Amino acid sequence: MTKITAEHLARRACVYIRQSTADQLAHNHESRRRQYGLVDRAKQLGWSNVDVIDDDLGRSGGGIARPGFERLLATICDSRVGAVLAIEASRLARNGRDWHTLIEFCGLVGTLIVDEDGIYDPRHPNDRLLLGMKGTMSELELSMFRQRSQEALKQKARRGALVLGVAAGYVKVGRDRIEKNPDKRVQEALQLVFTKFAELQSARQVHIWLREDGIELPVKSRHGEVHGVVWRLPAYNIVHNILTNPIYAGAYAFGRTKSRVSLEGGRKHIRRGVQKPMAEWDVLIKDHHAAYITWDEFERNLRVIANNATGMSSAFSRGAARKGELLLPGLLRCGHCGRKLHVHYSGKIGRYNCYGARTNHGAARCISISGLSIDAAISNEVLRVLKPLGFEAALRAIEAQSSTTTAAERQLDRTALLAVPGILVVLLLFIYPFLHGLVLSFEPKEGGGLANYLRFFSQPFLYNTIATTLWVAIPTTLVNVGLALPIAFGMRRNSAWQRVLTTILVLPITLGTVLIAEGLLTYLGPQGWVNRLLIESGLASSPIRLTHRAA
Repeated sequence: MTKITAEHLARRACVYIRQSTADQLAHNHESRRRQYGLVDRAKQLGWSNVDVIDDDLGRSGGGIARPGFERLLATICDSRVGAVLAIEASRLARNGRDWHTLIEFCGLVGTLIVDEDGIYDPRHPNDRLLLGMKGTMSELELSMFRQRSQEALKQKARRGALVLGVAAGYVKVGRDRIEKNPDKRVQEALQLVFTKFAELQSARQVHIWLREDGIELPVKSRHGEVHGVVWRLPAYNIVHNILTNPIYAGAYAFGRTKSRVSLEGGRKHIRRGVQKPMAEWDVLIKDHHAAYITWDEFERNLRVIANNATGMSSAFSRGAARKGELLLPGLLRCGHCGRKLHVHYSGKIGRYNCYGARTNHGAARCISISGLSIDAAISNEVLRVLKPLGFEAALRAIEAQSSTTTAAERQLDRTALLAVPGILVVLLLFIYPFLHGLVLSFEPKEGGGLANYLRFFSQPFLYNTIATTLWVAIPTTLVNVGLALPIAFGMRRNSAWQRVLTTILVLPITLGTVLIAEGLLTYLGPQGWVNRLLIESGLASSPIRLTHRAA
């Protein structure tokens, strides 16, 4: 007895199509063709009205929100669907919630479920049992896939041979090894970050210093490993990632983050990239490759960054050094409640206060101590300990400062070398001709050094020439400025025409005004191209005087 009735055929058939990932969507074309082929099967079974729901292509069926599946459920609940067709149960859902919800809705309104193996009516106990087993097997299959793939990755990672990608400063060699980037500029820039952090003891201050000095850092190209690195002024997270990434300490680490699952709006929400404590990392292999800093320095950097924290979770952290006269902010704890003492200033006089009890319980503050006596005692003790070492330390500091140059200075020197060709062009094309002409003006054929200037300003007929020149030059300059400003603002944006416009604007300047003037006189003269074009085209019978016309 057939399960398909006239009532089913009077409704529409829905073909549900899904592929789990974008990679499958790009490469598994045959699977997608098989699923679209279900439209022909629905018509062979007797349905004339067939809808295709393919909104979930590239979406996992493991429990995340799927708009196509939601639309399918809504259509089923309206009793407009006679059958749901899918290539197999795993295409419809890979989690129990979605699968059993679908079966329940189909059973309530009498909708059939069709796959490549058969036709099932969820209202029949045997079909419902078989559908439940198919859903369970589909969910189990996904779990087994994940478990096998993750265990294979972990097994390779335990050998330190799983290299999916490398940070800036390293390159991938073969399939399972990494080495330092051979580019010395990359190495020096990264070393500069660690050196400056050791000096400033704050990731934020290192970031500010790099930005203020215009020092760029290498960043991995978004276009893949083969494109190497790009250079840009660093954002804070770039500096922070360099300081907290164990790869720069020569360590191989795997499983530093985890995924946290929560329910939002009745759906599974996965938050990826949640940091795990170092003790919970899946794999940590020290001395795995060449390092920029030692492991001890790396751990010290992590402690400093943790102590600099000022957020809600920083009750037991020291905090970053800030402006102020007191010496011990963030270091003192209340003897009554154990909370960190806060600093309060009245002018330049500071006090250490504990507001923990008042903030949390509404009680009076625990203690309030003047900072003058405490800081004076600490200062005297520090000076007493350091006094024997002060002279020797000063000599070493002076020697180190005079004998070495920082990586920042080397980078700036390299940047200055790049400007040398441009400076030479400016000297040859602009400054030298101007100075040479200025010197020649003070070397007249007759008379003293100012003879040319005296002769120029003492001849009345030149006054008219000067006035005419100003009459033409001033409006021309204003028009040029009016046209140049919009072009200059437009050139500030990066575009394909930026270099072309720059070349067009700069090239006439390099030719020199005398050369341009002589060229225009020839071009507009009696034998120039303009007159020859007018005569050959019949617009003029003889040359037209375009230059040296009487005023």
